[in-house]
This record gives sequence, C-alpha cells and structure tokens, in this order.
Amino acid sequence: MKGLTTLTCLLAFISTSLSFSQDARMVIDSLKNVIQNADHLPAGQAGDTSVCRAYLVWGEEIYQNNPDTALVLFQKAHNMAEENLARGATPTLKKKHLFFLGEALSNIGYIYNTQGEIPKALEFYQRSLKIRQEIGDKNGIATSLNNIGIIYG
Repeated sequence: MKGLTTLTCLLAFISTSLSFSQDARMVIDSLKNVIQNADHLPAGQAGDTSVCRAYLVWGEEIYQNNPDTALVLFQKAHNMAEENLARGATPTLKKKHLFFLGEALSNIGYIYNTQGEIPKALEFYQRSLKIRQEIGDKNGIATSLNNIGIIYG
C-alpha cells in the first residue's frame, strides 16, 4: 500500500511537471510567433514594443534551464529598446522603450550575478536603477535596489 501511495505521488508530480513543461512550450511558441509576425512592420512601429516584450518574457521563461540563451534574448531586447530610443518616439512610446530597457538591463545583471560575474551584474543593476528612476517605475526601482542589496548583503 505504501508503494502504491508513493507511485501515485510520483505520477502526480510527473504529470504536473509535464503539464507545466507543455504550457511553457506553448508560451514560448506564442512568443516566437509574435517576433516572427512583427518582422513585416517598419522599424519604430508599435510592434517593436511587442517584440521587445516577447524577448524579455521568453528569456524569463527559460533563464533557469538555459541562462546563456536567456542572456542572448535579454540582449536582443536591450538592443531593440536602445535602437527605438535612438530613433525618437512619442513620449508614451519613449517611456515604454525605457521601461523595457530597464527590465532588460536588470535581467542581464541577474544572469551575470548567477554566473558569478558580480562587477558586471552590479553595473547592469545600477544602469537599470538609473533608468527606472528616470521614468518613475517604483516596482522596478525596488527590484533594482533589492538586486544591488543582495550583492552587498
């Protein structure tokens, strides 16, 4: 009877893990579609914010198992946000691009932190904090300060 209970618990765990894994794959597939479907839009269109966000969310989905791939995705979001800012935008779009830039910098810092590259992590956290302060992103400011505090803690 004890073996049956253990087996049932194990099957429930595996089933939940597989379900989560399938859900994660579906999310990633949807994000890839967002990126691919936005290719036809001219640079600087609102679709850029969707693509930038898709890169960030995709990286956040995979960073634990694939930190190197997540880093590449975060860097793509970072580069896209910077390119969009360099092109100029309405105040609303500028704030979105800055928000994504702050998030990308924070995520890049996190990857460096987990890889033991503390000076690089701190640099990215501080850059993220500066941008988040500029746009008044209180949650982002708290996250950046927390990340910096963890390094010094």
